[in-house]
Amino acid sequence: MNYNLLLFFLSCSITSTILSQSHRAANPIVLNEFASEELNDTGNLAWFYPINSPQLAKRFEKVELGIKLPKAVIEKISEFLTGRGSNASGLNPFDRNDIDIEATFYSEGQIGKRNEGFYFEEFRRDLGNNRWVEDTTSYPFRIRHSPEFVGNYRVEVLINIKGLPVMYTSAQFTVVESDNKGFLEKGAHDKHMRFSKTKESFVGVGQVIPWVLYDDWYHTDLAAGPVNFMAMYSSFRDLQKGGGNFTRMVAAPWFMQLEWEALGNYQPKMGQAWEFDRMNEKLEELEIYYIFCALLHAPLEKRPSEEGTLTPGISWEAYCYNQADRTKSNIAGYDDLKTKEPADFYDSPEALNHQKNYFRYFVARYGYSTSLAGWQLMSETDQTCEYRDEELPDGTIIDNSENRAKVNAWSSTMSYYMASDCDDKHLKSTSFIKGRGYTSYLWDPTIFEDKEMSFFGLHDYIFEVEPAVQRIRNRNLITRYGSVTNLNVGLIEGEIKHPEFQRNMFIY
Repeated sequence: MNYNLLLFFLSCSITSTILSQSHRAANPIVLNEFASEELNDTGNLAWFYPINSPQLAKRFEKVELGIKLPKAVIEKISEFLTGRGSNASGLNPFDRNDIDIEATFYSEGQIGKRNEGFYFEEFRRDLGNNRWVEDTTSYPFRIRHSPEFVGNYRVEVLINIKGLPVMYTSAQFTVVESDNKGFLEKGAHDKHMRFSKTKESFVGVGQVIPWVLYDDWYHTDLAAGPVNFMAMYSSFRDLQKGGGNFTRMVAAPWFMQLEWEALGNYQPKMGQAWEFDRMNEKLEELEIYYIFCALLHAPLEKRPSEEGTLTPGISWEAYCYNQADRTKSNIAGYDDLKTKEPADFYDSPEALNHQKNYFRYFVARYGYSTSLAGWQLMSETDQTCEYRDEELPDGTIIDNSENRAKVNAWSSTMSYYMASDCDDKHLKSTSFIKGRGYTSYLWDPTIFEDKEMSFFGLHDYIFEVEPAVQRIRNRNLITRYGSVTNLNVGLIEGEIKHPEFQRNMFIY
């Protein structure tokens, strides 16, 4: 079944119950106060979730704390967010070099996990006008954590603001048992997933529900509003009713690609980030697990965005990581990149610094969720920066192995950064669309040597061409079975040329 047609049908049948959904913030309970002698002011650490049991949480379920910073710091943040262009001053709440909040959770005296604080804005839905309306909160930074152990916990929070001495606060809480099976991890033989608490194997059944908007690829790069998100809730419920428990979502400029309108500034997408919080809650309720792909490949394909192209507006020429971005917004952002080609995205020190902020934000905000099966760094990575070799009309081969080496090094750097610096334990992956000649003979199998990469996604677009039925694409499962088998055992042209593939998990 064509997914896009299905999603369009669902979007036309949204019930009044969905349209009336909203969310109100919890009333925070102050746990501790901390002081800034430099500013002669104080801030607070507060308990937000669980709402009805302050300082009492359940194992593998969300704990959320709020941080209220001193007034002078909040004013500096506002100065940045209301600024214009690259001349904006103040403190960028999305830049770890400006504001770095780190929480260390101790279980029975032993270090359990580190979590980063993240900038947060509260909203409510205005579906009649298809927008999110900013609500009020005096705690614009949050810390989220899912405790893995039962017992007494202590959290210690270090708040490092550029230009100020480090501030410190702490709190205590207790964790009791729950029915949650834990995070998804690799199984004993690395070929499947299992639950971290029960060690029971997880069998995923489902389909990709990538993003909002029926016309997706033919749409502009304008961010979608809350009405568009409602169709996804319908899709999730129908997936669960049909026996499904697994899906994949892909960040795109119109959906959850937070860094698009301006380099280093995610505020234009804070409404979407708030809605994604609600989506997480719904997925947990429905017991659906998902892969989240953080970057769309299309902006890194060097092709003009002229009339008639596949993706109007979704191109390198319109990407904030391009030094010559022709769509710069008049909102606060950075302008310190030297990237001229898509390949520069993968090895420019300035670009890598911004990307670490980007992945860090996702880990800090959504990494608590046990419904998150794993992160995918990018969709169809081999579509970007001239990854594959090219054959010219005269038969000359352009060797792009240097570009492939950049992509592999980038994948290793980002997955290691998330695991080490962000202390993230979720499975990590990347995805590809095709090997040489649309086979499973991948262009650069060395990426499978990356120890931080937990699984790999293959988008095997093989279709029956006979008989052709207009626009209906009939995926040939018999043909696809060969690709699945070949990758699982490293079989290339009848020989096992990559036995190391047998130690990897693939998701098709």
